Amino acid sequence: MRTHFRWATCAIAAVVLAAMLWSPAASADTLKNKQTGEVIKGTLTNQKINGRNIFKLDTGGTKLINPDEWQAVQEAGAPPIGAAPMKPTAPAAPPLPTTTLGYIIPINGPILTRALIEAVEKAIGEARTKGATVVIFRMNTPGGRLDLGDEIIHMIEKIDWATTVAWVSGDLKEALSLGAYISLSTHKIYLAPGTTIGAATPYSISTGSAKVDEKMISAFRARFRSLCEQRGHEKAVADAMVDGTTSLVEAWMDGKKTVVTADDAKRLEEQYKGNEGKFKRGRTINEPGKPITLTCQEALDYGISNGIAADENELMAKLGYDRFQTASANWLLTWVEKVGNERKAKVEKLRTEFNMNFEKALATAPQTSGGAWSRTAWTTATDKALEYLQECARTLNEIEKLSKDKRYDLPIPQEAINDMKVNLEGLNARLQKDRVPGR
Repeated sequence: MRTHFRWATCAIAAVVLAAMLWSPAASADTLKNKQTGEVIKGTLTNQKINGRNIFKLDTGGTKLINPDEWQAVQEAGAPPIGAAPMKPTAPAAPPLPTTTLGYIIPINGPILTRALIEAVEKAIGEARTKGATVVIFRMNTPGGRLDLGDEIIHMIEKIDWATTVAWVSGDLKEALSLGAYISLSTHKIYLAPGTTIGAATPYSISTGSAKVDEKMISAFRARFRSLCEQRGHEKAVADAMVDGTTSLVEAWMDGKKTVVTADDAKRLEEQYKGNEGKFKRGRTINEPGKPITLTCQEALDYGISNGIAADENELMAKLGYDRFQTASANWLLTWVEKVGNERKAKVEKLRTEFNMNFEKALATAPQTSGGAWSRTAWTTATDKALEYLQECARTLNEIEKLSKDKRYDLPIPQEAINDMKVNLEGLNARLQKDRVPGR
């Protein structure tokens, strides 16, 4: 955590010293709560109850307060706060400067595990508890699962107590696909030098292959535009990030440089034909073919980002804060990896147990009646195979429970679970039917 004012320690010491000098005989004091802004007038005494001083209110009654949580306010024409009656003293220490807290939440690597959702939610709560007025999502990701991105965006949109910022920074040097999507949901976007943002075409994964779904693109493009309208980012560039068929064109509207799609440029040219003061077309930024990815400078030039910031200090300064502190959810990445691996290992262990017991059941179950099999041996082998199937049923039941638990990213497709169930039921039915040979 860093602080950016030098005389804070002196100011705190002065205020605490003034609090120590207040006495029941002092003249009326005016105090202001440092957190809530509440103002009270009266006299602070040295008498304490449960560790708090008794403050006698001018309006009558008393209030228990912790002097460290209050700031002395000197009214015009009044003697300095904390001075003895009729005896001049030095002016009260100046009030402590307002300090902005920027809280950094890292989103690092592929967004593939639900543990990240839990961690981001916890980190946002931590930022609010600490009194952060700026919440910075440090984006360093190539993308990930759309459903997880939607959940992160919903959490960001609910933050109405702080400014939200996406800061593209990290070893991957990118916020692509879902990373760009999440970035657009924040109030402001900044990129570190050498980073990129964009390329957000959604893909559906089926039978191990990725494919583009036109309906998904249309819905995703509408969502991108909606986020840009809410947060003031350039909509045309968002279109080109999602849809590879979109071409961008530089243009001037009323003398102001902007970016429009090639289709919009054509329409506006016809609408304002002969009036270049109203609309003038510039160069083509990209040809159709693939979703656009912007450098840090291009993102700034084309209205996606608000600036370029190399580190936390430069970021906070460009956000307009002279005095600030920064804190970070340093625990987040380690926690996500640990919890994600533990959950994955639990599911994999159950699947291994199922497969192992099912193979034992197959190996133990008698395949043909008669021959070397006696009635007793046949029944014994069948009963043993059924015991293995009972273990299979137990582990499959656990797997199905986990498939309904939102915290788990089940690495077993539902089709595979269905196949396990069919195989289990089929073998169990055969063994039950042929449990005694000759039936």
